[in-house]
Amino acid sequence: MNIPGLIFSVLAIISGLLWLVFLGVPALFAEDNFTFAQLCNVGYNIALSLIAGILGIKYSLRKTKKYGAKFFIIASGVIIIILGRLICGLLLVIAGGLLLFKRFYKKTAKVTTQDTEDRDSPNCVHLSRRFTMFKILKVTGIIAGVLVLAMGGMFLKMNAEMSGFAPLETGKVVDDVSVVKDGFANFFIIQDGTQYIVIDCGADRRIAAEQLKILGVNPDDVSAVFLTHTDSDHTGALGLFDKAKLFLSKEEEQMINGKKSKYLLLIKTNLALPRNNYILLEDRQSVQIGNLKIEGFLAPGHTVGTMAYLVNDRYLFIGDILSLKKGKVAPIPSFFDLDHVQAAKSIDIIRRIPTAEYIFTAHWGYTDDYKKAVEYQ
Repeated sequence: MNIPGLIFSVLAIISGLLWLVFLGVPALFAEDNFTFAQLCNVGYNIALSLIAGILGIKYSLRKTKKYGAKFFIIASGVIIIILGRLICGLLLVIAGGLLLFKRFYKKTAKVTTQDTEDRDSPNCVHLSRRFTMFKILKVTGIIAGVLVLAMGGMFLKMNAEMSGFAPLETGKVVDDVSVVKDGFANFFIIQDGTQYIVIDCGADRRIAAEQLKILGVNPDDVSAVFLTHTDSDHTGALGLFDKAKLFLSKEEEQMINGKKSKYLLLIKTNLALPRNNYILLEDRQSVQIGNLKIEGFLAPGHTVGTMAYLVNDRYLFIGDILSLKKGKVAPIPSFFDLDHVQAAKSIDIIRRIPTAEYIFTAHWGYTDDYKKAVEYQ
């Protein structure tokens, strides 16, 4: 009996049952808050946990320990990938696959070198080669299947999390603040007479240009761009604002010069900016642009240098630092954070800005009641 494998299998089944009880059943009877993509993600995780557990018990109860540990290393890697830790999970999957391949290779070598009367005969050599190829193909198929399952789970999880996004439609929001919807993201425009400043700048240059025309805003009239961080869905249309000064936090420069990286589904989300004439801001540093005072608040976690901006002591733009759920601040899905623990701590920074009246997010809309939004539940 494989005791470690048996323990892991029982934990996998318990995990699946917890998913079922606390997410699966409520999702079926909830009136809202669960999209089809989120239901698929919950179902996928329940099914994978239960299947992994049942198969694990089957292998663990066998007398042999040859393959059990290898399969469980792979299975644990898959589950870790589903939980959002892609690199760690892939390393476990690869490690389990290599151990499994090594085991099959040793078994194949033993069979092909055993002492038999006919080992030098053409038929024996032919059968040995067929056996070797079969085992290689079998291991390759298992590893490929596990990776497909893992990446499928990642895509389901990403779609489930993104289905919870609720960006605002392009238009005026309040006073001199307008919003542009660029796919699943928002960026904001603050007017100061005949000039504007922009907070972030969306993912797609073409879409952003079309939406700016709807608002009647000429990109050449934008005097400054403030980036909350440098994920590609916040910098994609930066080329529209070549005449504007560009501001970002000093710490965020690590995300574009190669010192720090952030990956989602093996795709690097922070790319070099199309310009290098940017101005770096310290925590709590203020900038005056015309009649607009912009103060930066460093709130790392989503990236190493994520920064919120408070405009004229009233309007707080927070990018992806947090989400809004029923008017209350909440962490964003850990799937998207570079350091989710630090990101959760940074929410307290946002709670302690006494003059703020509004909160504007990049994916979850806005609220005009800052005090209620930041109250502890």
